[in-house]
Amino acid sequence: MTTELIEKIEEQLGIYNQVMCSAIDAILNENVSKFPIMVATQEPIELGIQLADQYTHQGGWNVHASTLEEFVARSIIADTKIENFKEIYKSPNEQICVFIIDNKTSSFFFVPRRFMGE
Repeated sequence: MTTELIEKIEEQLGIYNQVMCSAIDAILNENVSKFPIMVATQEPIELGIQLADQYTHQGGWNVHASTLEEFVARSIIADTKIENFKEIYKSPNEQICVFIIDNKTSSFFFVPRRFMGE
């Protein structure tokens, strides 16, 4: 994904900041996972727990809360890549890990929590 596309997606996802941060906090506080992952897609998907859908929210994205453990269980992240993922994973208290699925491509990126939606 290009920097321009990532900036556009960050802007569009800004309206979901509060719901994503609340989900991350719940995942961490309930000890569900140390590695929450937010999933954003414009197509319906069965992954994680849906937080918002594109039809009832103005942002046009479906947003789901998931975890590293679910990504491994569903073979989205291979067992052999878990340690690599953990090494690049940033603090969920400071960054939102977003897995974007757009036009049959997918990509991880990290967005500072304090900047989203501001």
